[in-house]
Amino acid sequence: MNFIGTARRLSLDDFVRGARRIGCEVAALRSVAAVEARGRGFDAQNRPIVLPEVMSSFATSRSPSARKR
Repeated sequence: MNFIGTARRLSLDDFVRGARRIGCEVAALRSVAAVEARGRGFDAQNRPIVLPEVMSSFATSRSPSARKR
């Protein structure tokens, strides 16, 4: 994939605007960003960090025992 953008870190103002837009506290939004983006958001090649979802992995697994979870 070819991502376009500067891959800059979010500022406190960015978090404030985002939290206001979705109606949550800034601390909640920062917590999600820290966990879901490993605290960075972008890798060494300026690509967005996308963590695999464990539940999605179980759902698409061919293993019958994994599908029961």
